[in-house]
Amino acid sequence: EFRRVLFRSIRPMIRWARGPADAEMSAAMVGTLGSLDRHETRTDVDGRFEFSGVDKGLYALAIRARGLAPLRRPGLSIPEHDEHDLGQFELELGVMLSGRVVGPRGAGLEGVQVLAAVSEAGGFPRFQLPGRGIPVAVTDPDGRFEVGSLVPGSWHLLFDAPDHRPQELRGV
Repeated sequence: EFRRVLFRSIRPMIRWARGPADAEMSAAMVGTLGSLDRHETRTDVDGRFEFSGVDKGLYALAIRARGLAPLRRPGLSIPEHDEHDLGQFELELGVMLSGRVVGPRGAGLEGVQVLAAVSEAGGFPRFQLPGRGIPVAVTDPDGRFEVGSLVPGSWHLLFDAPDHRPQELRGV
């Protein structure tokens, strides 16, 4: 039996800032872009999911699953409710990338955070967070990583390693 476990995230936001729910945010960005509060859940075997403790308001929703393109819905309005059904979301096939991060002498670097950049090249033409991204992978002891879900088309990755300058990689 094949099951996909989906990562779903929902975050309160303000009306004009339609950033992704799964992007990393600093405390300094909260006043302008929304909230650090994020609700996360996983689907059951049938794809159903539930969030609890979500008040009425405007939210950004993100859905990710390995091998499928991430789905993002900024500006999702949640009414006053006891229970509210968001409906059904259909995911499309995505792109998987893998590689290896090495240091100056060619040795693999473990623990490097790989982020999908929130930039135009990363698929966000109307909303950009320079130097920030959506955590998508961490390198293993040999420096290898695998990004399991990107939207087909252009991509932009950031690599953030302790004791090293951040690096970027773009492609199509």
